[in-house]
Amino acid sequence: MKSINLIIVLLFFLTSCSGSHTGTQDLEPIQENSNNNEETDKTDDSSNTGNSNGDSLNNDNSDDEEYLKLNKAVRKYFDSVSNSDIKSALEAFDSNVSVNIAGMKFNGLNQVSSFLLRDVIGGVYTVEKVFEESEWQLVYCLFQPKGWSSPEPPIEYRFKINSDKIIQWEGKYR
Repeated sequence: MKSINLIIVLLFFLTSCSGSHTGTQDLEPIQENSNNNEETDKTDDSSNTGNSNGDSLNNDNSDDEEYLKLNKAVRKYFDSVSNSDIKSALEAFDSNVSVNIAGMKFNGLNQVSSFLLRDVIGGVYTVEKVFEESEWQLVYCLFQPKGWSSPEPPIEYRFKINSDKIIQWEGKYR
């Protein structure tokens, strides 16, 4: 079965590259699904968070220069949100964390957990720019909540970190 799929992929590639092809074409690699040994096209991802215009937000920021500037705790939080992992997301915060996002205020892990579960978990962050300002790490980003066809307006987050934990998180729309 794998040989037949490989031959089909090669034939597709050869036919798409032959003749008077003047444009460029982005081919997505085929990945093997470890669960059932069937091959699946990477673009056929039901969890794709793209909007209705076909644009998509980058769910894997791991090689992005700005993303790599993020503090370890902030990076853990962003990754945990996109992986729908509330336990890991909460591990990024101090137990006495203070949060103020667009006027919504939450104190402590219980309130932050409720907020994350209601409005955040499963969404996708796209990091645009990271700045250091005194005790704060500023992050300009986009956030696309789970199930939305497009992101919220651009956001400016401010994170204060102590002992590898987020102790204060503020956010406002830019």
